[in-house]
Amino acid sequence: RKLEVDDILLPAKVKQPLLGGPQIKPFPRANIISVHQDDPQGRLQHLQRSWSAIWQRRGYEVLQMFLWFSILVDMAIQCDPLDPVTVDDVYRGAKMLRKKTARGLDEWEPAWLRYLTVEEAQAIADLFNCVERCVMGPIQTFLNVIVLMGKPNGGVRPIALMNMLYRLWTKIRRPYIIAWD
Repeated sequence: RKLEVDDILLPAKVKQPLLGGPQIKPFPRANIISVHQDDPQGRLQHLQRSWSAIWQRRGYEVLQMFLWFSILVDMAIQCDPLDPVTVDDVYRGAKMLRKKTARGLDEWEPAWLRYLTVEEAQAIADLFNCVERCVMGPIQTFLNVIVLMGKPNGGVRPIALMNMLYRLWTKIRRPYIIAWD
């Protein structure tokens, strides 16, 4: 059975847009660049006040979230394992990464992954196979840089710059991700 939105314990205000109900009001538009243009510290304080209420808001309890994760991990462990990641998969995934992309916290350049030695590519393949077997990656792969990108008509929107190892893994497992999505 396919997982449906109703199966997930989320507050109604989060579920409604997913189910076609009333939409959540967007963040009020503000031209942040002009607010504190001459004062970098004031600008950062303004951004912090404007976004912290949104980023720190919890629509569900943290304990409930950990329960969901533990259920997902148990389900994943019971599933048939994926085909192991190979050296060829690492090279193929590295070629799929865009050459001109922003780096995450790991500061890895996509070009470095294209020029790995066989031993280095094998070490990354072994790491990914271990992560998939254990259904948990190193904490460093979950740390992202949030950048506030300017919008053409004013205001900003957040984007997450993911760790390059995570991006490589998503390229390698792209066929599974597409089939799941």
